[in-house]
Amino acid sequence: MANNDNDIINMINENEKNVVTFSKAVLITLSGMSTPVTNLGTFQKKEDLAVPYSTIKVSKDGYQKGCREVVYKSSERPDAISSVQLSLELWGFDTYLDYLYTVCELGFLESLVPVINLGFLKPEEIQALTEVAALIKVPLDTMDDYVNEVHYKQDKKGRVERRLRNLEWAGKIGFPTVTGFVVGRKDSSSNHKEWLKYIAKMHQKYGMIHEVVLHNFCPVEGISSKQYDPPSEKEMLAAVELAQSILPEDIPIIVPLALNPNIKPFLKIGIRNLGSIFCEYSTLMKTYPDVDITNVFQILDSMQLTPQQRFPLRRDFVYEGKYSKKLGQIFDPYRYKLKKSIQEKMKETKA
Repeated sequence: MANNDNDIINMINENEKNVVTFSKAVLITLSGMSTPVTNLGTFQKKEDLAVPYSTIKVSKDGYQKGCREVVYKSSERPDAISSVQLSLELWGFDTYLDYLYTVCELGFLESLVPVINLGFLKPEEIQALTEVAALIKVPLDTMDDYVNEVHYKQDKKGRVERRLRNLEWAGKIGFPTVTGFVVGRKDSSSNHKEWLKYIAKMHQKYGMIHEVVLHNFCPVEGISSKQYDPPSEKEMLAAVELAQSILPEDIPIIVPLALNPNIKPFLKIGIRNLGSIFCEYSTLMKTYPDVDITNVFQILDSMQLTPQQRFPLRRDFVYEGKYSKKLGQIFDPYRYKLKKSIQEKMKETKA
């Protein structure tokens, strides 16, 4: 398995105060991909699954263009639909979990680090996927949820309760977790403080919250029965400051770059992790608008900040060995270098 990251990944300097990190990523939508509603990856009711081997070229192209992360996204339990079950049987998979594991492994074999965003999973499914994925995404609410509530009358309360359970299950199992919520949804804003307190509690208990993403609300024309304006910059900054006041300092707070192109105010209040920057390569993917990375780097330079690409799994999680034996094929050499660097600095301090 190839590992030629010395030219782009420098894990040793990730935690320096003037360094701003980002992960360059490929997003592959596994279900509902043929009928996206928006460029944010929203799903329509028709379901189908990506053929596993069709994802290989996307991963290969992404690696060649500098990506080191692959995010697999699906709608909520597509395996409950008969046509999806038929596809799984035709491809020789006994279960939906077998399919998910295989797809993640195919990305890993192309030297990408798999990250999963798959909706509600059972504890035994989460446990199995820890072997082949570095992170699980468990957002407490999303833009897809808004569309589904209006279009398909989904149960909001039940969905949030399921995700809170997923968040705790992932923590118990020891799976690094990305969570967060949408800023600007008037019907959910009253929950934000309680959600942040719950996230902080889970991190205190298990230490597995990797980052919290605050996503801008984006109205979907022609589908929503109510139209809210996207949050202003002031509202987004207030949401970040609320999160900073509640979450432990070791949990990075992230706002999507594509939806917050003026990042200076966020950098000024301490944002040092830009999260995943997605690259478009194939019709298998549907993601945020393009990010002008050159402009981002110019802004960082003007503020005497240094951009640094990272793996989806941050330095501290790698140092603490919070990854599977399989993923150690990528992370173990970096962990060794980190430990050696720290030992050398300690020797220098004593001298």
